Amino acid sequence: MVSQGYSINQVLSHKQTAILAPQLQQGVRVLQLTSIELQNEINVALSDNPFLEKTEMDSGFEIVADPMPGKNESARPHQKPDSANIGLIHGYAAKPPGIKMPASGSTSGSRPESSHGSANDFLLEMPTEPTLHVILRQQANATPLSDKQHHVLEILIDSVNDKGYLRVTVDEAMQLAMPEYVVTRREVAKVIGVLQDFEPVGVGARNSSECLLLQLREKPENTRGLELARQIVSQYLLLMARKEIGKIAHELRCREVDVQHACALIRQLDPFPGMQHAPLREELIAPDLIVKKIRDSWVVRLNPNLTPAISIHHESEDLLKLAKGHDGYQKLKQTLQDAKLLLSNIEKRYQTILRVATLIIERQARSLEQGEAELKPLTQKEIAELLEIHVSTVSRAVNGKYILTPAGVVELRSFFCSSISQSGGEDISSRAIQAQIKELIEQEPGEKPLSDNRITRILKQRGIHVARRTVMKYREQLGIPASPQRKLKGTGSSGQLY
Repeated sequence: MVSQGYSINQVLSHKQTAILAPQLQQGVRVLQLTSIELQNEINVALSDNPFLEKTEMDSGFEIVADPMPGKNESARPHQKPDSANIGLIHGYAAKPPGIKMPASGSTSGSRPESSHGSANDFLLEMPTEPTLHVILRQQANATPLSDKQHHVLEILIDSVNDKGYLRVTVDEAMQLAMPEYVVTRREVAKVIGVLQDFEPVGVGARNSSECLLLQLREKPENTRGLELARQIVSQYLLLMARKEIGKIAHELRCREVDVQHACALIRQLDPFPGMQHAPLREELIAPDLIVKKIRDSWVVRLNPNLTPAISIHHESEDLLKLAKGHDGYQKLKQTLQDAKLLLSNIEKRYQTILRVATLIIERQARSLEQGEAELKPLTQKEIAELLEIHVSTVSRAVNGKYILTPAGVVELRSFFCSSISQSGGEDISSRAIQAQIKELIEQEPGEKPLSDNRITRILKQRGIHVARRTVMKYREQLGIPASPQRKLKGTGSSGQLY
């Protein structure tokens, strides 16, 4: 008989763990702050750190932002900030003696005009009520997740549009993750599931069908017509939009009255759950950047009216020397280092935002003059490669950041758009196609709206070859109902989907 027993073996395994240094963590956090959040951060620092003080600004001095980095920039070791050169916030430096700082990043290289106007010249309407992204982050903070999962969830929340739809693919989310984290497709998909459990119900969906299915998931199982409603949402939304009840009943082999009950249930749902948190009241904030055309070139500069200026107190080093040898010296020394690090990270924040924005405007200059239809295909990955930085850095630099253009204030990330390959010609951006679809629908005869097939044929005549389902997807992203609804309700491009 073979004896059976237990043995204890020692097994060694290697596991990669991502740990970010506190200095890097602060730099990452400062970069992703909005202008209002940064202002609050500075106000707290001024009250908590005795080595920081407000400074008078000299409007002739700005941050230097070379749009193209050195070849081995990413490999350089972290350098401690030099107190002799620290004195900068919101794009301007407190004037160090004998130091001249050139103008901020420009597509032309020429010095821009010195006059920036008052803060009231650069105002943007923003909501005072909690926005969708604030509400999602509150739920994220209350959800027990690993550091990696919280990181991925933050990327996904940044990629949710105002209607509540997730506008990033699994692969794109993987690319946006910090290199310190090794993120798999399965992990991203799992976190998408976490996001889709948040309020409002339906948030985080990739398309209208998924959005409605998420809402149907919350209905009690004994709800009349629930299973039929799921089938209609999954396969027959277009027929429902056309009110072809009989055809749906024939396809599903059920009674028309049952289809009508199911459709009535679907119409109770919200196709744009994010709009529940559209702004009800407005407050004024300033955009982070300003772009102006000077001598036939577009010049990007930081908004000098954004936040109060701070610097290291000019007697800080002397005060530290006096405290040497006394109790509390080490704590005081650390407080000074914290002040220097904060200013260094804020300066890096503005340099990064300015470099990214300058390159974006350089690529999309034509759209500033001729409108959204002239947007070129441009991705965050492309900007990251040109600047030799990680794509997650670009994502943080553009999310929640606004730029004042001749056409008004727009979010910086709105200049990014995917491409559609064209046979025999250069690629066209998806946003340019959307702009053309919107223009066609706005000009259509009210009594005979253009169908998706008709729009597809018109675009083909213009040299744009896209499938009908692509036209339908872009139309839905624009919030434009199908042609039967536009004819029935006379709503045009401003109508609702259901």
